[in-house]
Amino acid sequence: MIKNRLSKILSEKNLTISRVANDIPDLSRNTINSIANNKTKMIQMNTVNQSCQYLEVTPNEFFMFIPDYKALNNSDDALDSFLYACTHHEKSFAESMLIDVANNCSYSDAHDALDDYLAEFRGK
Repeated sequence: MIKNRLSKILSEKNLTISRVANDIPDLSRNTINSIANNKTKMIQMNTVNQSCQYLEVTPNEFFMFIPDYKALNNSDDALDSFLYACTHHEKSFAESMLIDVANNCSYSDAHDALDDYLAEFRGK
């Protein structure tokens, strides 16, 4: 699955959706809000281009690829996806993967994964 990171980028840059909508006249507040909440089925290339230019990020930074964790069929896949989420600082994805790790991995691996999660996201 491909998701955008607009919400995280806005947070990192201390920007609000309203501010971005005011600064980019071609993009409505509703459009930016839908994108930031990953509620869109598609995003027009012009919208991606304008957003990336305004935010001074590349499309590679704007989007992220998340493996389909529901299709995982072994503990190595679960651990790999969890570690991916942690290293890319995607808390909600890491939380969902932590549950998958707990259901599919040994106690030791699940315990280590929980420690990694807490180290990365405690207080965030």
